Amino acid sequence: MALLVRRPLRTANFSHLRIGHELRPSASSWNILIPGEQTKNGAPIEMPFPPALLDALTCYLERVRPHLPSAATSDSLWLCKFGVNRNPYWLYERIGKLTKRLTGRAVNPHMFRAMGATVLAEESPDDLFAAADLLTHKHLSTTERYYIRARTLSASRRVEGLISEAKKRAR
Repeated sequence: MALLVRRPLRTANFSHLRIGHELRPSASSWNILIPGEQTKNGAPIEMPFPPALLDALTCYLERVRPHLPSAATSDSLWLCKFGVNRNPYWLYERIGKLTKRLTGRAVNPHMFRAMGATVLAEESPDDLFAAADLLTHKHLSTTERYYIRARTLSASRRVEGLISEAKKRAR
C-alpha cells in the first residue's frame, strides 16, 4: 500500500510488476519501467522506486518472497500463499480486504490514485501538469476533476475556518 501511495500506478500495471522487467535494479536503487504497450494510454512509465521504501523492498525480496510458493521460478513481484495468482483481480481484492481490516473501509488501488492526485492538486493548485504526469493521463481533462475536488476541499475548509472565527468573535 505504501508503494501505491507514492507511485499510484493503475491496478493492472501495479499487479503485473515483474522483477528484472518492470521493476529493475540500478546501481544503488530500483526503477519502475513500464513500456507503452503495457499502459492504458500507450505512453511508457519511468519512475524511480521511492527511496523511503527501499528497505521494505529489500526485506520483502530477501526475507519474505523467497518463502512463498513459485518464488524460485517466477519473476512476478507480487506472490500469494499459492504462488503466482492467475486471477487478474486478486491484488485489487487483497488490497480492498486489507484496507477494510486496517481502517474499517475498503480502499481499492484506484482510490490511491485519486488520493495522490487530490493531495498533489491541493499542494500545487496551479500545476495541473504535475498530477497529469503522476497519473500518466494523456488528456488534461481527465486530471482536471482532481483539481476541482481539491478546490472544493480547500473552499470548504476556508468556510469552516470563517465560521469558527465568526463564532469566536461572537462569544
